[in-house]
Amino acid sequence: MSIIPDDIKMEIVLKTRLENLQTLCSANREWSTFCKVNKKYIQRKFVETYIPDYLDPTNVIYVDGGAEYKDFSSIWKTYFIEYYHVEALEITGDFTSFMILPNMIEFEGSDIIGLKTFPIQPNMIDFRINDSQLTSFPIQPKMESFYADNNQLTSFPIQPKMESFYADNNQLTSFPIQPKMITCIVANNQLTSFPIQPKMTHFYAVNNQLTSFPIQPKMMNFNAGNNQLTSFPIQPEMTHFNAGDNQLTSFPIQPKMESFYADNNQLTSFPIQPKMTHFYAVNNQLTSFPIQPNMQSFKGNNNQLTSFPTQPEMESFYALGNPLPLESIDDQPDMFDTDIIGLETVENPYDDYKSDDYD
Repeated sequence: MSIIPDDIKMEIVLKTRLENLQTLCSANREWSTFCKVNKKYIQRKFVETYIPDYLDPTNVIYVDGGAEYKDFSSIWKTYFIEYYHVEALEITGDFTSFMILPNMIEFEGSDIIGLKTFPIQPNMIDFRINDSQLTSFPIQPKMESFYADNNQLTSFPIQPKMESFYADNNQLTSFPIQPKMITCIVANNQLTSFPIQPKMTHFYAVNNQLTSFPIQPKMMNFNAGNNQLTSFPIQPEMTHFNAGDNQLTSFPIQPKMESFYADNNQLTSFPIQPKMTHFYAVNNQLTSFPIQPNMQSFKGNNNQLTSFPTQPEMESFYALGNPLPLESIDDQPDMFDTDIIGLETVENPYDDYKSDDYD
């Protein structure tokens, strides 16, 4: 028969520090039975006492007298989640594993050491984990947005509902068809090819190893500077093209393209583009250039142009390093900004087309 009344036992339990609770409840059969019978009440009281705050590194969910979060009992963690119905979670620090949170909708982590993979979260919509060590990632049935810059991903699965994918500075060598993806940002990876994406409108893949690129039925913005492209197909909806530092030798008519940027390629000719307003092709091998009905600015320094036709809408013209006579621009009706023999340069406004439009 116990000499300690239950109310005194409960008072002792609730005054015990969290890291010592397991020792107390396993001290003997009497204490073990008491803790099991009153498990739910004890859990609730501890949760009420230790209010969680993921932004406070001194909070109990990280440290409590030396008891790290990863050392908490699984029972307590499960009850903690059920009790608070966590929907949005933000963490940082040292985690080697992570639990399934059935109510979580948003997850954000950064500088997480040790977390190589992440479990399936049945209701998660938004996932962000930058500057960490993620090497793999499973199919998430409801995820719409994925952000994982500066990780160690080498592959990525099909996500049935994903619309936005951001994974700069990883080690991706391939990428599958994503049925609902609209935005794909994959700079500084190791992609050698890329499949047709039925709904993608924005593609940014600077510093990869792409040798070809397929027709994308809805793509509007393309930026793949510093790859190994030798050709490029007609894109029915593309308005902006940026592929500096590739190996392009030709380029087709693009029905909706407004801006073209392809410095440091091997272009020898260029066709009429019905809607193009801006043309940038420094350091190529152009020997001629056609009339462009809507072109407003031309920058073709360091080519092999010997003549240049009248451009009805052109306002600025830069052609340093070409064997062009000054007479070549005498008949340009609207031009106010000209440099054939001087040293003036202009910046390409589409040089870094990874803009806020993607966010």
